[in-house]
Parts: sequence; C-alpha cells; structure tokens
Amino acid sequence: MSSGEKTREYVHADGSWVESSPVVDDGDVFIGSSDALKLSVFDAETGDVKWEFKTGGWSWGKPAVENGVVYIGSLRASPYYVDGVDLVNGLFALDQQTGTLKWSVQTGTVEGYITGGVFSTPVINEGVVYVAGIDGRLLAIRE
Repeated sequence: MSSGEKTREYVHADGSWVESSPVVDDGDVFIGSSDALKLSVFDAETGDVKWEFKTGGWSWGKPAVENGVVYIGSLRASPYYVDGVDLVNGLFALDQQTGTLKWSVQTGTVEGYITGGVFSTPVINEGVVYVAGIDGRLLAIRE
C-alpha cells in the first residue's frame, strides 16, 4: 500500500526554480532548471546526482531521451538580472550515460525580455530532431 510519503528530495544550492517536467528513462531521471542553468540527471533508485550539464540558459522545457541521447532546450533573457551572466539559447544533444555534448544549435532571437531559445519538448523521428523555437520557427535537425 502506498503511503504518499516523500522518499527523497533535491534542492538546488542557489534556490533555482524547476519548471521542467521530469523524464524517466533506463533508471535515470532527467530534469532541467531555471537559474541553475543546467540539466540534472539523477539515479531513479537512489536519488544520487549522476551528472549535470550546464546549458547556460533557462531549461524550462521537458527533456527528450531517444537512442542514448538526451535533448534539452534553453532560453535566453536580456538583460538577465545576474550581472556578468549572458544566457545561452538553443538546443543541446548529450550522451545519455556521460552528459558529454554531442552537438548544439543556437536558435534565432526575438524582441522582448526572453530573447530566444527552445521551450518546447524535442521530438525525434527517423533520425530527425524536431523542435520549436520561441522565434516562431520549427527546426528539423538531421543527426
């Protein structure tokens, strides 16, 4: 019988918000963050951090995992409220086991406070990654 009791908790040291929905795949939990500017990967059984990847931007969207690759977008805002930090906009493809960057793409920019990036969840079909940018474009990236 379930108790509803919390079994583990992780708090970003900087108090970063977490708007991203988690994804569970092959015993790992993947989740983006806001001001921590990273994707974190946890062992689903122990809750231990396995690896983290600095996206350099707000990773609010839900990551996607497909064929050993993790895809996560990031958003840029300008001016960012932390002096000396320029946020990065784009899409990142990472090795699922190590977090090593395989490739990345920067997206177009727009006027306003949030000036570019990817908030949508990437979809992968037959070796093509589809993702929408906040610049109004749909990108199709062949791996």
